[in-house]
Amino acid sequence: MSVFFIFESETRIRDLSILQIDGYDLILSQTINGNFNKARTVCYVKSDLPYKVLKIENSEILDLVALDIGNQRFIGLYRGFKLPKNESQTSLFHKILASLNKLCETNKTIHIGGDFNIDLFRKSSLLDHLENWAYDMGLNQLVDDFTRDRIVTKGNSSHHEKSAIDHFYSNSDNIKLHLESSVSDHKILLGTVKFNRSEIRSKITIRDWRNYSKEWVMEATTAQHPEQISNTHDLQNKLNKILDIVAPKVIVRVKPNQMANPKIEALKKRRDLF
Repeated sequence: MSVFFIFESETRIRDLSILQIDGYDLILSQTINGNFNKARTVCYVKSDLPYKVLKIENSEILDLVALDIGNQRFIGLYRGFKLPKNESQTSLFHKILASLNKLCETNKTIHIGGDFNIDLFRKSSLLDHLENWAYDMGLNQLVDDFTRDRIVTKGNSSHHEKSAIDHFYSNSDNIKLHLESSVSDHKILLGTVKFNRSEIRSKITIRDWRNYSKEWVMEATTAQHPEQISNTHDLQNKLNKILDIVAPKVIVRVKPNQMANPKIEALKKRRDLF
């Protein structure tokens, strides 16, 4: 899974250490520093993907995360019932649509998913607005089944209350949406879409040898006080520090099958001519 969102997460600063996942970067909605002092939308994106987090108007009150990866734009949204100060459900809804309108002003393929708290199977004025907005933006709504199933108890009886408040919009003809069961009363919305890998540059770590020289090695060696080396462990530590000085590690982005150093790539092409 390359990108996934969790909604209604109620994430505070103190929670961040336990939420980290190896191989993924964690992105939080800016409400963690704003109106709610916690992020109710969090996003995980694979660390080796070159993504760009987008700025959002009214980000301090909107639980919304948007990012670009290659020629695709991913947007995750949670529209909660707890309102920011001086906002009504209607005013907040229209601010959400205004932000989504700006995010849709792009030539990129757009995918929008999240908990809108608007039932797709129950007519309402907000649903009418949302359907008209999606039509104007050229987006298709892909959810066609209930996404939430909770048990409601009244007195001595209980019943299942089903709704479709989780939505998924896209202007791609190549995406497939699946609903998967989860430990929550919400189902997982799983969209499958292929990246154009030729447009995505992966992040790799290499050593930068461009400024390497014998003089620099001698200077770095002297600075490490080699006369203080007493065992193999000390020697290894000294050598690593010298190496980090004369050839520091850098992160570069490369296309698939592309070599990290363009000069080496050019030499390889010349070699292949003979």
